[in-house]
Amino acid sequence: MLLQLTLPAFVQKFSNFLLGCAIVLSACSPELDSESSILATRSETLTNEPTNSSVDSNSETTDITWDLVYGYLELIDADNQAILANLQSFQETLNEFITQSNETKLQALRSSWLVAHTSYELANLHRHFSAAVVSEEFNLELLQLQYQINHWPILPGYIDYVDDYPDSGIVNDMTVSLGSDNIRQQHGVFDLSESTLGFHVLEFLLWGESTIDGVARPATEFAEISQLSEAPLEASFKLE
Repeated sequence: MLLQLTLPAFVQKFSNFLLGCAIVLSACSPELDSESSILATRSETLTNEPTNSSVDSNSETTDITWDLVYGYLELIDADNQAILANLQSFQETLNEFITQSNETKLQALRSSWLVAHTSYELANLHRHFSAAVVSEEFNLELLQLQYQINHWPILPGYIDYVDDYPDSGIVNDMTVSLGSDNIRQQHGVFDLSESTLGFHVLEFLLWGESTIDGVARPATEFAEISQLSEAPLEASFKLE
């Protein structure tokens, strides 16, 4: 997403950001490497009249800044590729679990969720830096995406059953279609915490709030229903 900026504009903003970090770090740690020391001296050359030595220093600092920028962009790309790969793995594990809902596959799905969510959290620093350099409009778009992907806290009872409320949540509301379009429309429709999308919604659905203390919800709760129980039939519901 950072690359939607023109590269010179990004480099200017990001190099200034790196410069500020280097100055702060150099004041805090005597063990910084030579690259950070050179970046810290940049503040002095900016306030002096240009000389041959300052021109050489500026050139050297610029080269190092470019290396840092490109190195960080490569890190962003690598981390985003890791997130994508882990999400794809989670999707594949989910498809297998839906096909055969047993405890072994449920544990594998939970483990896959943990890997995917951890990789997303590890990229949080990139999103923080993005907010510092992108436009306000693009930053709002980024925040909206983050709200859909990883919002917390959520309201569990809006999603599924919770203790003492066995029929709560849209999962148990037979008047609400659980198609993907409708699920998106339900996300935060009344309140920000009433989420239907994102990592933490999936987390609650996978672990649930068990009616037995200390025991996560069993795989049997995910079994496909082939016929309705007596109460829905008496209410004239049909299974499609």
